[in-house]
Amino acid sequence: MAYVLSTHAADYDVETIEKKESSRVKLLENWDFVAGLYAELPWVSGFVQAGPVGSSVSFTAHDALDTIRFAFFADLEATYKKKYSFSIDGAYGDFGKSVQLNAINRVGFTFQQTVIEVRGGYRLWHEEDSFIEVFVGGRYWDVDANLQLFRPERPDPFSGSSGSFWVDPFWGFQTNFQIYGPLRFRGLADIGGFSGFGLGSDFTYRVQAGLQYEFESGFGLEGSFKALYANYDNGKPGLQRFVWDTTTSLAIGRAYYKF
Repeated sequence: MAYVLSTHAADYDVETIEKKESSRVKLLENWDFVAGLYAELPWVSGFVQAGPVGSSVSFTAHDALDTIRFAFFADLEATYKKKYSFSIDGAYGDFGKSVQLNAINRVGFTFQQTVIEVRGGYRLWHEEDSFIEVFVGGRYWDVDANLQLFRPERPDPFSGSSGSFWVDPFWGFQTNFQIYGPLRFRGLADIGGFSGFGLGSDFTYRVQAGLQYEFESGFGLEGSFKALYANYDNGKPGLQRFVWDTTTSLAIGRAYYKF
């Protein structure tokens, strides 16, 4: 009797484990994941104020390559039943001193920038891997900048350092279309900010477009161009003042894996 009961219990445990594993497999079958690492070449142009010092800036891709200290870029997207998506995208760059010449002054510009974006989306239409999606999300910024103005009448540069962090809510859409075989088009656009509600920038937008080449293994390569604008002013006086009214244009190379 003891042998029969123990055998039955063992069979029951095996059956229970198999059912649990089967349910887990079915659950995972509803999910698709895409993980990517990418490199960016930035151009930053606009107006920056750090403490008492403000100036127009033009930081080129050549400056970025000459002055970069450290950078990291990664993203992850999860899609449920090819309809509901959640993604997170993080970028960090630490750039050393760049000196530009304009009509009046020489300007030294150093900055560290962290941008983390989280968004959730709903796919209005999808067919295999092609889709049209609307999304809402938030973009976290953390920027520190140092400016040095070299003027002919001053022997020493006039300098200021400041920084700030903020969050911009946004909404937008994303498309991904199969052009031919493994070649695909990807496009994104969003707008946000709305500091009148006590949040972040006065206004911000992002537009991005590029091409993907996806292999049968799930590995893919992407080349794209992105423009990211933010008009932010922390409104603080004196040494704490920070203004970041810039457009960051980026050439992006990305490698990703779909599973």
